[in-house]
Amino acid sequence: MLSSAKTEVTEIIESDMEIEIPIDEPVMSVQLLCLDTYGTDPITKLRTARTNLVWIHREKQPRNLDPSGQRDRGVAEYKRELPIFLAAFKKLLCEFAWDVLLQAPSSKPHARSFADAARELRKDTPSLIFSKRAEVSATTGASLAEIKAALSHEPQIALQQYSRVLVVDDVFNDGKTVAAMILYLREHGLQPDAKVTVAVALHVPRAPH
Repeated sequence: MLSSAKTEVTEIIESDMEIEIPIDEPVMSVQLLCLDTYGTDPITKLRTARTNLVWIHREKQPRNLDPSGQRDRGVAEYKRELPIFLAAFKKLLCEFAWDVLLQAPSSKPHARSFADAARELRKDTPSLIFSKRAEVSATTGASLAEIKAALSHEPQIALQQYSRVLVVDDVFNDGKTVAAMILYLREHGLQPDAKVTVAVALHVPRAPH
């Protein structure tokens, strides 16, 4: 059973932590900011998010896997609450400074909304939009090198001058795609000591084995 679509937006829990990525074989340390994170319910012992952001990574779930219609109800609630989530996301970023923004690749319908919210805060800051070949995915076991090779971005700009990088994504899991993005940019001029902050709507940490 997933979390109820009736969960109140007021339960948004912001978090800020240092984390090494990727989780399996770390190659760098980043600051992670998120609006909500998966946790274990003390009663049901199930791992779920506290808000309707839980549906952000189930937007594309096939309907035939959800005969009860829970997915449709949950996604509808998430869409209705999206403006509130975006306002909270902007508030989360208000105290942080960056000189270049990276929009992580995502196939989810509303992923770009969070990058757009960050862009509104610093309209004069350069923004790079990443894309990735669809057949290469961390969730299907692609390696860090394979993901890095599948990336591209627009526009092409000189990167040597930037020292504070903000990566915006909708969901963060093990950090492999983010790590691939930073390694890719280092090969194209980003300084190795540039500070990296990752801001996401939903943190889905790997379940303990």
